[in-house]
Amino acid sequence: MSVPPSADDDDTEEPRGSNGIAIAPSNTAAHHALLLINPHTSFFFRSELQMASDEGLNAYGAVTWGQFFVYQGFNDRAGWMHTSSGVNAITEYLETVEKKGDKFYYKVRAGRSTSNHASDRDSLQILSGMAEKKFTVYHTHHGPIIASKTASG
Repeated sequence: MSVPPSADDDDTEEPRGSNGIAIAPSNTAAHHALLLINPHTSFFFRSELQMASDEGLNAYGAVTWGQFFVYQGFNDRAGWMHTSSGVNAITEYLETVEKKGDKFYYKVRAGRSTSNHASDRDSLQILSGMAEKKFTVYHTHHGPIIASKTASG
């Protein structure tokens, strides 16, 4: 059974949203990073160009009418993009975390637990120059722990 087109169907409407993905060199056969960009816009909404200057600017990518910068693109050292779709961008997992002594553990399967912390360092720029800050990152096999909720609420 065929459904007749509705008055709301409009093939001339501008596509909306965008998506992209970065793939690490360790996940590719040639061991080169990949940046896949899909801006979901029509051919007439944006153009691709290369911007170069004597001062060292050399970037290739997409620009939109009236913009003077490459908003999705790459150069010889980096690639960049942004997305504007309503896609689900995060998956959350509920983990049971217990503190035993001075260490934290989370339950992987019934009767088995694993340690879930590691020290890391990050450099930050401050008004007087650069500084280094040490912090602890908590994670599970699903990824970093980004929030906490007590058993009571």
